[in-house]
Amino acid sequence: IGARRTDPLVTPMRSRLRQYGPGFAVLVAVGLVGRWLADLVPHLNYILMATLLGLVVANSVGLPGWAKPGVSTYKLWLEAGIVLMGGQLVLGQVLDSGLLVLLMVVGTLLFSLIYVETIATRLFGLHRKLGSLLAVGSSICGVSAIVVTSGIIDPDEDQIAYAVATVLL
Repeated sequence: IGARRTDPLVTPMRSRLRQYGPGFAVLVAVGLVGRWLADLVPHLNYILMATLLGLVVANSVGLPGWAKPGVSTYKLWLEAGIVLMGGQLVLGQVLDSGLLVLLMVVGTLLFSLIYVETIATRLFGLHRKLGSLLAVGSSICGVSAIVVTSGIIDPDEDQIAYAVATVLL
């Protein structure tokens, strides 16, 4: 009667929180300090300042072992932030423009995704992952979309480099 049952989903979440939480807190702290420092210097981007601050801290003081698992997730948060920030700006403008413009944007986006991937893979015979990277880079938001998509589909480094160079050209 006095035995306590644990939810099978709660225990893994607590374990992950203990593993990743401290490092994630370090990322948040560095981000907040970076934002504060950027506010002190006119025209300095806070994302750039937080990134530079993280580089300085990691390469000078070093990273304690307890923070490494959480800090190693920085790429995921950076990519998600870039996409959300870009999406917020564009989506607000599209929604203000009305339903017709929204439908045109969605239609154009879908068309260009399908068109570029089809041309890349079928006409030029490129690898499917490279075709996907080229499609999102050309259709959505350039290099940011390539970086985020590469985290999902796990292409070779050469494929990422080729897609980034192509989109930048």
